Amino acid sequence: MITMGIGIRVISLSAERLSENIPGKIQYSMQFSLPSGEVRRIKNKINIPFIYTLSSSPPIINVTIRGFVDITGDEKTLSTILDQIRYKKIPQYVFQTAFQYIVFEALYVVRELGIPPPIPMPGRERKDKQFFGEVV
Repeated sequence: MITMGIGIRVISLSAERLSENIPGKIQYSMQFSLPSGEVRRIKNKINIPFIYTLSSSPPIINVTIRGFVDITGDEKTLSTILDQIRYKKIPQYVFQTAFQYIVFEALYVVRELGIPPPIPMPGRERKDKQFFGEVV
């Protein structure tokens, strides 16, 4: 049985609201670099550094999150993951786990700063219904 764990450690979080005025239309730009530096292996753990940035146009917000993805597991699993990283192929499950966690953290910070979320919220689809000749 293969046992593996993925943990996310945030070591730096910087967020700044650059403007009090919020325009009607905001475009967001995200960048997620994994790995963003040297990947290290210490015994039964791999440390993969990352950097996530979120900015907007017009410039009303800037968010930067730095940290590590820590992967623990058996020798064979860690060796396979390290080989994939050396060939610039981060395993999809590692990338998705880290990305989802970091985006959630960024959304939380953006919300706390009073800025509309960069991901559209699900809307309610309106279906017109007709009762006795009237559209409701």
